[in-house]
Amino acid sequence: MCQNKTEQLEEALQLLDPVLLAVTSRDENGRGGLIATFVSNASIVPDCPRLMVGIAHQHHTWALIENSNRCALHLLGRKQLEWVWKLGTSSGRQTDKLADFNTAKWVTGAPILTEAIAAFDCKVEARFETGDRTVYLLEVLEARKMKSEPAMKFSDLWKIANQKQRSLMKTSLEADQQIDRTAIQQWREQHLPNG
Repeated sequence: MCQNKTEQLEEALQLLDPVLLAVTSRDENGRGGLIATFVSNASIVPDCPRLMVGIAHQHHTWALIENSNRCALHLLGRKQLEWVWKLGTSSGRQTDKLADFNTAKWVTGAPILTEAIAAFDCKVEARFETGDRTVYLLEVLEARKMKSEPAMKFSDLWKIANQKQRSLMKTSLEADQQIDRTAIQQWREQHLPNG
């Protein structure tokens, strides 16, 4: 069972303030992308770079990564605020969300958003299922810093978004939370003693 949200829990979690990243992928049938906040450096070895990213099962990009075993991660700046709405509030099942982006291919063939602050071209090394998402351990095959500006954090997004954007983001977030909540609870019931 998921615990009730308390003010103290919410305040503590907000301190984590993740960096926003765009995740893109492609398979033989198409391409897509989304905005991820579950990304972490997974190696301290400079010549063996690894990242971890968690992608929820309901997203089209999850299926693309599953089919291709590759993806690209992109750091966003405040100038890329519109990317959040394009990649984070609609499904790639109905449209090519990358149609308006300048893209390139590096090593893996995953779409690289060339106007990002930085990009990481990756292949999947391992997967871990958590119920609501798959956590991918990624080998970084190529990375480039393309702009010198700070990366946008989740708190930045809420500060610079207008009221309509915040409302759209809140609605989308709440829908994803409900799907994830159910998946987490089911996973816990199946994998943990006493749920």
